[in-house]
Amino acid sequence: MFGTPHAAVPLGVVRESACYRPGSGVLGGLVNSGPLAASVYPERMDRQVGLKGHSFDLQDLADAFGSGDPQIVQEDGDYFLVASEFASFGDDHVGLLNRAREILAQMDGAVLLINGQHRPVEVTGSIRDQGGRHHAVIAADSIEGRSRVSAVLISVGDTAQRPSVSPARTAVDAASTSKSASAILRLLGQRQLDWVNLYRILDYVAHECGGKKAMVSAGLATDDEIDRFGAAANRIEISGDEARHGPMKGAPPTRTMALEEGRAFIRRLVNDWLASI
Repeated sequence: MFGTPHAAVPLGVVRESACYRPGSGVLGGLVNSGPLAASVYPERMDRQVGLKGHSFDLQDLADAFGSGDPQIVQEDGDYFLVASEFASFGDDHVGLLNRAREILAQMDGAVLLINGQHRPVEVTGSIRDQGGRHHAVIAADSIEGRSRVSAVLISVGDTAQRPSVSPARTAVDAASTSKSASAILRLLGQRQLDWVNLYRILDYVAHECGGKKAMVSAGLATDDEIDRFGAAANRIEISGDEARHGPMKGAPPTRTMALEEGRAFIRRLVNDWLASI
């Protein structure tokens, strides 16, 4: 889905270039065999934060993060985010919820890289502890009807298989060792993935690669893609009020991108960059 699979690369191993190998697809179904994938997670994560959103999106998260730390659990049709670090917040429920939102944004961003139709879910404000006690309960919003996209599979010979380690989990693990990857997943997890946030993500990847020219030299993008993306993101003649800038000198280029094409470009770019770190 995101390029031709290659051998898995352990996370935390620093390559000579941050833009080493495009298309290798760390989010394309490869199983990570590095130290983070082999981590032993705590057996008890007692505090659960309630989640709300469309059932498809909640299930996407549960499929991707059904084990490990943090993880998504489902009980009687309800979904919860659990993490071992929640225990350290004690009675600071506000601080716990704020941290839960940060973790959830990264999870949403990682799933979005795999499924472009995924939409971020939200923290309800309900915290449940091991004793069944609830704190700071806030009512959930209404839901909407949507069709579901199938889960990510990888091909081994003629057989389609589900990766034994979630590609989204691999992305979140990468974010634990890279500030740029962490910021990118948070931005991808925003409900408004507009031109402003898309361009910020491009800037993060370019920074890690040593500039846009280095990014092109590494094969992560072409000059034409970057030019068309930049024109669409910046010019009001193309994107109207969603553009990053006001009026600019000169005529706009004739070759541009629609917003959905820009989102697809950024997802592919991030996927290929994450394969190299």
